[in-house]
Amino acid sequence: MAPSGNSYMRGGFLNISTRTTRGDMARAVLEGVSQNLRWMRGPVEKFAKRTFTHYSLYGGGARSDLWCQIMADVLGAPVHQLDNCDYTVSVGAGLLAFERLGDVTFDDISGLVRTRRVFDPDPRNTAPTTCSTSSS
Repeated sequence: MAPSGNSYMRGGFLNISTRTTRGDMARAVLEGVSQNLRWMRGPVEKFAKRTFTHYSLYGGGARSDLWCQIMADVLGAPVHQLDNCDYTVSVGAGLLAFERLGDVTFDDISGLVRTRRVFDPDPRNTAPTTCSTSSS
């Protein structure tokens, strides 16, 4: 529902058939979440007053190589799958504590966060699609 809310908005699956699998539907959900992140990209970059060159993914979803690749494809930017992704928030809190204690600088922190793998957008999955509404 970000970056704008609509209390009447609902989700659903289109073009399903008897051959549609649960895996197909699960992938559609992952793609939908990724599309929502792409939708938020412009407003978040405007708020942050900078353009993002890549994204870092952490938490339980970051364990999935498939989701990392889907995100890279949909966002059109590299996705960094962080190492020890389940503990990223705790590590971040610890690093900020070290910064407040003066043991590291804020600029040092990004160099201390380890990336497990980088997923680049796959051109085969990101080919532009065209829709034509005009009739000839």
